[in-house]
Amino acid sequence: MSATTPGSSQQEAAAHPSDTATDGEGPSDAVTDGEGPSGTRPAGPAGRRRLVLSAGIAAALVAVAVIVLLTRPSGSPVGPGSTGAPPSGAGSGSVPPGHTPLALQLTRAVPISVIGKDGQKSATAAGRAIQTRLSELYDQTLADPSSWKEGPPAGTWEVFASGIRARARQDAQAFTLGKAGPGMQQLTIGSATVKVEVLLNQYGKVEGAEANVAIDGTGQVQGSGAVQVSARADLLLSFLSGRWVITGYPDAHVDVSTAPASPSPTGSAP
Repeated sequence: MSATTPGSSQQEAAAHPSDTATDGEGPSDAVTDGEGPSGTRPAGPAGRRRLVLSAGIAAALVAVAVIVLLTRPSGSPVGPGSTGAPPSGAGSGSVPPGHTPLALQLTRAVPISVIGKDGQKSATAAGRAIQTRLSELYDQTLADPSSWKEGPPAGTWEVFASGIRARARQDAQAFTLGKAGPGMQQLTIGSATVKVEVLLNQYGKVEGAEANVAIDGTGQVQGSGAVQVSARADLLLSFLSGRWVITGYPDAHVDVSTAPASPSPTGSAP
């Protein structure tokens, strides 16, 4: 089955005043070997212990900094222009062999301002973030072959606000291949687009958005042959807790119908 689509810790330790051995009366009393400042050396076991301790602390700080840099997320949501962290359990990063994730094409991002103020930059940023979120949704519900028989992973539904998540799961056929899924053997997406209208408040800040999704493709269903697949959705979204979520779906459906037969020739060549 297939679907087509920063500095050295040693230098810091050497430069620290506490690393220079003294007799307790100030830096001018540093013990030397008689060859001038370049011959300055620690005086006795106490000075050596301070050097070792300072070097150890510096090395530990560098190690902690490296661990933080390696383990922290590469980015975090800062506004409506970011997609937010992937939902847990959504299977992000796990792409079946041979499957190219579905990517909706953003055809328009239109600002709708209550005071007529231009907000194209904000609308475009929000539109792109919503494009990414909805691409993930429809890839997992429609285009990914691993979901045709068993349905999408549980984390898929986290793109819906908590208040409507259970209902969206019950309405899964509005976003999936439904009964045609188990028999689907091949699906080719011909077009997949999304248009986004972004509502801006009186301060020019993003308040919400409406997205219109249109996906068309052809497939092969065992026992039925060639089929046409059409998905349409009118989705309402809000930016909540650092990510875009669907707060309503006035219209959403996926239709799988038998493909029309190819016209047969009406004549023969001479």
